[in-house]
Amino acid sequence: MKILVLTCEEDEVLLRLAREIVEGVREAGESPSAAKNDFSGVAWADLVFFGFTTHRRFLWNHASDRALRALKENGMVWGGKRVALFAACYGEASRAAMQDVVRAAGEAGVGARIANTLAIVAQKTKQGSWEANEVDLARARGFGERTTNNANGRTVFKHNEKRRIKKYLK
Repeated sequence: MKILVLTCEEDEVLLRLAREIVEGVREAGESPSAAKNDFSGVAWADLVFFGFTTHRRFLWNHASDRALRALKENGMVWGGKRVALFAACYGEASRAAMQDVVRAAGEAGVGARIANTLAIVAQKTKQGSWEANEVDLARARGFGERTTNNANGRTVFKHNEKRRIKKYLK
């Protein structure tokens, strides 16, 4: 399966999430390709992880203009593709902006199939910069692994004794 991890912005938190997703895809046994602002690879990929940022501006939530434009302008390329969306959110209320991008991806002109979504809220540090905490990075790694396994049709079971003992299950 051909997997592409694509980010549409040069954001530090977003790129860190993308690196963790790549690690999760590798843990699932696939070798993904990573790209920044290069939408030419979408045509050959079976599964695309598409990352963007959301911000809270004034009184409403704002999804990345670049992400929305990339989905709408390259509509023919996205048609029928499985897309997993992930966002670096700045401000708790900006998670609602993810709905705008999901809606744009599912429109008739774009036609992408949303496989999974992940919204990570970046935390402000004492120095005034933004970063994702360790729990969020682990969620991003699990997001990459779980979405890849689901796309491949693999089911991962939690280990228990009932599965080990063959005669126990009917």
